[in-house]
Amino acid sequence: QLGGNPYDNASRWYFGSSSDWRLNSQVQRFRADAAALTAMLPYETSGRLTRPLVTLHTTGDEIVPFWHEVQYFGKLRLSGAGRFLPIPVFRYGHCAFQPAEIQVAFAILVAQVTGRMPALPAEAAQAQAELQIAEFQQLYLPLVQTGD
Repeated sequence: QLGGNPYDNASRWYFGSSSDWRLNSQVQRFRADAAALTAMLPYETSGRLTRPLVTLHTTGDEIVPFWHEVQYFGKLRLSGAGRFLPIPVFRYGHCAFQPAEIQVAFAILVAQVTGRMPALPAEAAQAQAELQIAEFQQLYLPLVQTGD
């Protein structure tokens, strides 16, 4: 459907193994097809948010790496539009969230949209303390609120 392969690791250097040189000399390499890259353009994010966005992301996600959050933050800063609050969960696994952590993230989103923080059940209040949301908001919220 894309007219080829949109992924490319031809010049990527993999690191963090016990022998990075060996890994990089033996890993199979692929080049992206121009047609596939062109077909992917409509799916590329703009970084121009029209509504507040709150994300919850495990820092040890083996499927969707946490650096995607950082990359999107950079795109948002370049566009100059929108409010984005990434909430890291310091844990291994893909979307390995506790229900209370999800409640906290949703409550923060509700607060960003309505201006009022909803009441949280006791377990969610505990998760909020464990996630250190207040400290995270003080550090990052001023950086990510770049417009409406």
